[in-house]
Amino acid sequence: MIATSIATMKLPKIFPEEWEKSPYHCSNGVLAFFCIAATIVLIVQIYFNLSSLTPALIIGQVVFLVLAIVFAHFRYESGNVKIQTSYEED
Repeated sequence: MIATSIATMKLPKIFPEEWEKSPYHCSNGVLAFFCIAATIVLIVQIYFNLSSLTPALIIGQVVFLVLAIVFAHFRYESGNVKIQTSYEED
């Protein structure tokens, strides 16, 4: 989720024409403010969620995350996954 809120800040640079036409269009400053605020809220939420876990559970979560990333990487590299990017313009 943090990556999503950070990547959202790049939308005006990646899709400038589509961003201008978007019903969610706002100035870059407003977009940056909300994306940074969302990132801070997510970091605080992660801190509070992790603070209630035991060290063993935290290690288990990290191991699971690493395994999921490794699985996704090898699955993508296997060639069995075809990513099709698409978006509609009006």
